[in-house]
Amino acid sequence: MKRKSNKSLARSVAIEVCHSTLHAVVCDQRDDQRREARTHAVNWRQAARNLHDPAAAGELAAALKRLAAEWKLGHAALQIVLSPDHCVTRVSIGKAEEVRQELRELEERCHSYLLLGGGPKSLGGCVRQVDAKVQHALLAVANQRALSNLVDAAAEAGLKIDIVEPGLVAVCRLIGKLGLDATGPGLVVQLSERGAEVGLSYQGQLLIEYRPVARTSHEQLPDIVAGHLGRLQRYCDRYVRFAAGPIGRIILCGNRQAIEAVRAGFADRMKLPVDVLDAPQGNTTWEFTGPRPGPEFCAALGACLRVVEPDQTAEAPNLLARLRAQTREPIMPLVTKTFWPVAAALVIGAASWGGTWWQQHECSLLEAAVEKFEPQRRQASLLRRKSVCDLEKTELLAALSKAIQRPAWDQISATIARCLPEDVWLDAVLADGEGHLRLQGASHTNDGVYEFVRWLQQYPSLAQVAVNGTRTIQETHGPVTQFEISCDLAGYGGVAGDGHGKP
Repeated sequence: MKRKSNKSLARSVAIEVCHSTLHAVVCDQRDDQRREARTHAVNWRQAARNLHDPAAAGELAAALKRLAAEWKLGHAALQIVLSPDHCVTRVSIGKAEEVRQELRELEERCHSYLLLGGGPKSLGGCVRQVDAKVQHALLAVANQRALSNLVDAAAEAGLKIDIVEPGLVAVCRLIGKLGLDATGPGLVVQLSERGAEVGLSYQGQLLIEYRPVARTSHEQLPDIVAGHLGRLQRYCDRYVRFAAGPIGRIILCGNRQAIEAVRAGFADRMKLPVDVLDAPQGNTTWEFTGPRPGPEFCAALGACLRVVEPDQTAEAPNLLARLRAQTREPIMPLVTKTFWPVAAALVIGAASWGGTWWQQHECSLLEAAVEKFEPQRRQASLLRRKSVCDLEKTELLAALSKAIQRPAWDQISATIARCLPEDVWLDAVLADGEGHLRLQGASHTNDGVYEFVRWLQQYPSLAQVAVNGTRTIQETHGPVTQFEISCDLAGYGGVAGDGHGKP
């Protein structure tokens, strides 16, 4: 009898998690090497403020259940892609020791990424050897609570997550498959609901990632990227020599409404062809069974390539790898559950032998316990008195802590971080008990210092913002202006503000 062939040999399910929507792609590979792909967008966020909100897990689970029921996913493994709203990617290129040192420094700084929300962060990285001397490393950072919500939601929906990777890495994989960056680096702009992420792609690999400042609107993005184009080209020429050649094109992808808002601006301000990354039209054998997907599905399509064509795509950083290692189930409960009959027999035999021995020595043990009772009683009395003293100290410290006025340092830090221009950085933030702050840092230009002051003056929580002094020093990469700015916390220590940085 002729064996019946299986219609579907492989299935890949990829979902990009955006601020409010899920962009899902299901790709089925048939026995005749055809690939049938379907796309679907689902709103997942209702009451949750963001992905790391406690309410996000339940809302994500409801959206995943709808997808699983509609597409009959069963217990499929998911390829999860995080949009720029939920993930930050850093790139390191150089000699092996330089890459290791830079990755260590990046890991130390990752917990200060305020745009990802408060709480611990989860990391995922990968390293590839470009040649005998040069390595190319990717480090992805996301909020650990957001990843836990994803895992919990998938488990509630009866699904399992295989990998969680950054959206920009998946987009570069798709660009490399289409050959848009085959001869030279391409400038990739991935737009999300709340911002944008910019990177350079060469032969499917992410070479650099940076984000405009948080205050940037989509309409301002073409001007900012045009101002940074020369700097990006110099970066490639100096540090990424294997990606030789000028930046050849601009590739837009992500949120459709945001692309429409910036497409004309990029075409007017930059002398490069502007392409909107849409559903693959060449170099693929995909057939879409429904409406042809738009640029918002590019990250999910790139994630499908990791499964469909694993030999032709590079490794991606998996944000779940370390999280799973930290929460791995202990082996001893599994061993006990598996070998309980043997363990029970051994315990019964040991108990029978030990019972006989115990009866013989019970009297001697009781006598020894009586002799030792008095020292134990004294020790217990001492511990009881110490416990009462510790309780009194705890109550006193709690009362003092309640009486002390504490500034909301997390909000103050977030405010100062949002005010930092791109070319300004802080070396120290000093505060005293009277609510006075001193901000010490540096800038590549004097304008950056005063732009920082203007932003600080617009916050009502800061008063008496002023520059104490500046001085120019010569660094290896050029002149740098060091500065010191003083300000007061409004409403703390008797300081009030009128909303313009003045009391």
